[in-house]
Amino acid sequence: MLFRLREPAMKSHFLAICALVFASLPTSSAACSMYGCSPSETELRSNFSVRISHANKPLPGVTVKLTRSDGTRVVELLSQETDASGSIKISKIPPGDYWLSADLFGISAGERCFHVVAASSWKARKQINFEWGNKAPATREAAGKLVHTQGGQGDSPLWNITHPAQMPISNARLSLRAPLSDASFSTASDKDGHFTFGEIPDGLYVLRVEASATANGGSIEPANLLFRVSRSASKRDLFVDEADAFGGRCGGWSIEPDYTSGL
Repeated sequence: MLFRLREPAMKSHFLAICALVFASLPTSSAACSMYGCSPSETELRSNFSVRISHANKPLPGVTVKLTRSDGTRVVELLSQETDASGSIKISKIPPGDYWLSADLFGISAGERCFHVVAASSWKARKQINFEWGNKAPATREAAGKLVHTQGGQGDSPLWNITHPAQMPISNARLSLRAPLSDASFSTASDKDGHFTFGEIPDGLYVLRVEASATANGGSIEPANLLFRVSRSASKRDLFVDEADAFGGRCGGWSIEPDYTSGL
């Protein structure tokens, strides 16, 4: 059976070449890792707060971590969940360079390099704000297809890049969790990679995917992916892809509306 890459995804893959993306995003996690965190343009005061929100509402229960490098390893200084106001307060941070990250159910709310100096300047900030989950793709149903994308297997390297193969991921364990409620659901993908959670309420969900191996026996790291179910969405199903890094593509997990499914 032949598999073709959908046109919207093909265009985005060619445009999103890793080297160009990292070069154009000075605050990307690749460019702003703990070891690339000095010097940082963001200055914070020694006492500051972190606030996480979703749809302009405070989001409690988000894990905020503060780390720094001692030159040989990354040291975790703080790991704390946001309170009912969606905030945490961090006090008496000594001068130095730091890395701040926040996530909920494995979905990042944001990351930031920053530094603290002994005598704060006028531009030192008192608060860092992150928005969580506001750009989740929307579909009408919690259903779709789970695939592994790899380079083509022909004799021409260029042909292999432009003709990737999409193999279904079967027998994967999938679970849904609603971050804004206590709802949870589970299912598995069939032999063709299709899955469905049946009728579930509209809302925001974190999809957890756990698969033992790809069709060719390769290993797959578990993933947490965010999407929204909305009866008013233009597309019906989801396309969930675990791609190899090849031909300038970054690889990794992605989730988006399935542009090949019917309206």
